Amino acid sequence: MLVIQLLFALASAARMDTDAAAGSRADLCDRWLLVQYEDGNDGANSSEDVTRVFGSFRYLAQEWNGEREVVLAKKQLPNGCTKTYVANCEQGGFIKKEECPGQEPSLTSKCLGGFGCLWYSRKTDLESGEVATVFDPLEGHRQMSSGKVMFSTLDPHRGVALERIARNGWKAEWGCYCCQHSYSALSNPFSFSSGRVAWSSRSGGLQECMLAWRMIGNGMNHEQPADSSVLGVLALIPEFVGTFLDIFFTGTVARHLACSATCTLREAKFEPNKYSYTKISTEFDKY
Repeated sequence: MLVIQLLFALASAARMDTDAAAGSRADLCDRWLLVQYEDGNDGANSSEDVTRVFGSFRYLAQEWNGEREVVLAKKQLPNGCTKTYVANCEQGGFIKKEECPGQEPSLTSKCLGGFGCLWYSRKTDLESGEVATVFDPLEGHRQMSSGKVMFSTLDPHRGVALERIARNGWKAEWGCYCCQHSYSALSNPFSFSSGRVAWSSRSGGLQECMLAWRMIGNGMNHEQPADSSVLGVLALIPEFVGTFLDIFFTGTVARHLACSATCTLREAKFEPNKYSYTKISTEFDKY
């Protein structure tokens, strides 16, 4: 409850509301808090170089428990009002503090899971004239005038384990790779035959990119294929069909979206590898 006390100390007359029943404000301190933000600007309609603002960060279990004030973002409205989003797992999500000139501040509890809570994720969109500052603990203060900020919680016991890349000349196995940096389709970590970025090791020996899942063969024993289970072998059929449909009907868009979602669920020990890149390898592959 320390965050609430701190906020009340800043505005003694503030009122506290909640958007759900008391049962929804379950203690979520055993979960991770995920914050994702992006300004929605891909630069496609601009004649000038545009620096995109996007990223994600997490607070692991017990890191947002109210012992210190964890401010996630602040939004400035054209009418002079401000909205501040403060993490508090003891309140089951975060506290939105709204302040307007000449009015008393209001505090609203926003749940992100737990019994009776209908929302496991939240977002705030930036309307015309609004400016948001996201307090990314790794990247610093990131400012946006468009786009959205999203909040959600994750179960750390369901994190995705990553594997080192099985290097084979030009080739990298078909699959989803979680990387330490973001790459575009024209400049990806597999782009150069000599000294590929994907093979380099950083942050305690982790490769720049690590394999999250294969497009075909997730249930196989790749060290000893003969020891693979029957279910692992049978799973090759739907994996092959799904890969075929994805490549020829969506241009791998579906897999890219799935990969992006997967990499946010990586285990804590793979924290640096947070960006997704779906690798498609063919006989004519030049990436």
